[in-house]
Amino acid sequence: VKNLGINSPQFDNCLIDEEISDKILNSRIDASRKYSIDSTPTIIINEEKFEGSVNFKSIEKKIKKLI
Repeated sequence: VKNLGINSPQFDNCLIDEEISDKILNSRIDASRKYSIDSTPTIIINEEKFEGSVNFKSIEKKIKKLI
């Protein structure tokens, strides 16, 4: 945390902030519904759930097709 320029009290306050926790939880719930997430990790690329073999090479190949 110190390497990122955040002091410990700032970090601690962020961890216990219920508004931030609620936003994170709601985002996770929304994503779970939107993408039918049923396992971890789940990779989403360009709003599309990545299916199939999830390894560096297959992810790299998918990304290279998009650029």
